[in-house]
Amino acid sequence: GRKVKSDETVECGLERAKDCIERVGRKDFPLALRARTSTSAGMNHVGDFIPPGQSKEDYFRKQEMLWSKVEEMFHITTEAVAKTGAYLQTNLGLIAVDNLIGQCTFNHSCKKSAQQKLYTVIEAAHGAEVAKTAMKMLEAMLEEARQKKEAAEHKEALENMLEAAKQTK
Repeated sequence: GRKVKSDETVECGLERAKDCIERVGRKDFPLALRARTSTSAGMNHVGDFIPPGQSKEDYFRKQEMLWSKVEEMFHITTEAVAKTGAYLQTNLGLIAVDNLIGQCTFNHSCKKSAQQKLYTVIEAAHGAEVAKTAMKMLEAMLEEARQKKEAAEHKEALENMLEAAKQTK
C-alpha cells in the first residue's frame, strides 16, 4: 500500500497516522491481528495452549507482554477480548452450522474430517438431531448444486449440437 504521512488524517479515528500503529523491530511483537474461532479453517491445534519445550511461566509471561502490546498498539483490551470470546463460545454451535453450510459448498474444499469436526461442535451445542439435520441439509444442497451443474452441461451440449446441425443444412 501507499505510505501515509505522519500528519495525514486517517480512518483509525486518531488525529495523526503515526498514532494508528507503530513499527516494532522485534519479531516477537505482533504487527497484525487475526481473529479466529475454533471452527476456522486450519485450527487443528485449538486447545494446545503451551508450545512443546516452553515452560508455563515463560508462556504466560510472553502472553502477558504480547497482550499489553496488543492493547497499546491496537487499543484492544483483554476485557474486550474476553467478552468477544464468551460471545463466540456461547454461539459456537450456530457458528459451526454457518461454517458447515458456508464453506462446504459444491467445488469447494471441505474435507470429511472438517465436516466431522463441525458435526461434533453442532452436536455438542444443539444435540444429535440438529447436527444430523444440518448434515442432511448440506448433502441436499450439494446434490442440488451437482444437478444444476449437470443440467447446465447438458444444455450447453444440446445448444452446441443444434448450432452444428444448423450449419450443416
